[in-house]
Amino acid sequence: MKQILLISTFLILVINGYSQDYYPIVKEANNWSVVSGGIGAILKVCCVETNHYRFGEDTLVQSNNYKKILSSTDSINQNWEIIGFIREDTIQKKVWLRNLENEEGLIYDFDLTLGKEITLYNPFFWETNTYQVTKIDSILLQTEYRKVYTLSIGGWEEQWIEGIGSKFGIVNNNIFGLVGGFRELLCFSDSETEYINPKFQTCHKTSFSPTITNQHIDTAIINQEYNYQITTTEVFDYDSISYFLSGSWLPSGLTLDKETGLISGIPTETGSFHLFICVLNNGYVTDYLETDLIVDNNTALSSANLSNQINIYPNPSSDILNVNCQFNPSTYSLTITDMNGKQLIYKSLDNEFDRIKIENLIEGVYLISVFDKESGLIIMTEKLIKK
Repeated sequence: MKQILLISTFLILVINGYSQDYYPIVKEANNWSVVSGGIGAILKVCCVETNHYRFGEDTLVQSNNYKKILSSTDSINQNWEIIGFIREDTIQKKVWLRNLENEEGLIYDFDLTLGKEITLYNPFFWETNTYQVTKIDSILLQTEYRKVYTLSIGGWEEQWIEGIGSKFGIVNNNIFGLVGGFRELLCFSDSETEYINPKFQTCHKTSFSPTITNQHIDTAIINQEYNYQITTTEVFDYDSISYFLSGSWLPSGLTLDKETGLISGIPTETGSFHLFICVLNNGYVTDYLETDLIVDNNTALSSANLSNQINIYPNPSSDILNVNCQFNPSTYSLTITDMNGKQLIYKSLDNEFDRIKIENLIEGVYLISVFDKESGLIIMTEKLIKK
């Protein structure tokens, strides 16, 4: 009897010691905040939303005990809806997810060793993929260390934190192959531990910053020193900002400083250069400036001054555009193109006042450009809204 008691005591100690080495995910005290969104024009972040997750009461599905997964997009977490079910085997260190259509899949396995392969199925995204564990590390959360697993497939990496789940969000693991958006864990908390993503320093996001405040770029003069600073809204200490050109290029002699957003140098060619200048914050394009950089020669009045002497109105318009050119109009021409660059209307500006018929254009947005006939330089470009 004494021997049986000793064996029982030993097993209890082993089980308790084992459970202390593992931090379960499926606990009602756990809360997650996950930001998601889409990628729009010039890779700019759009459609930003934060989902908050927690687990509800126990429920029995096909003889297995689950907890309800509750989700809310409310910043004060007043409105919750059931989106699925989750269960965990703390001895095997495995977690299964079930959607509302009763499809189930293994989404986590924390009993992994370096180099091991694991096949996962996420029923929220109908994705099955096989990953390999390429790194096992740890992260300090307050006073305790949690294991961090890096899983790889086809050059793609996903990281899991024990007791927290994927850095893409608790139900957003195994999203390799999904396109058209992003997901990232903002915050996690339970009764004792809190994790805040250092890139964002918040648990609820509905937009990404900063935005570019410039409306246009100053005209440059060939063979003369040029400096122009791209400016943005407020940048915080936890932001990591850089600038880059997307699908466009500066004239010879000018460069864009990727860290400061300063365009500088001595331009060595004239012309009009259509630019897309993007600001990148922690890997996300938060805004871009689409504009024309004009490089004039020294002999002409600068384009900046000329554009102030040309007035095109009304805008929006349904049938007639009025063009008022106060400086030598016979040297300029005007074109109207669609947003793909196809020329639809050409007009030589022969008089101080001209009228252009646009009633045959369909409703939409177009580009109006005024050119110097001799040099081919674009004096001004603006958008036209056809009603």
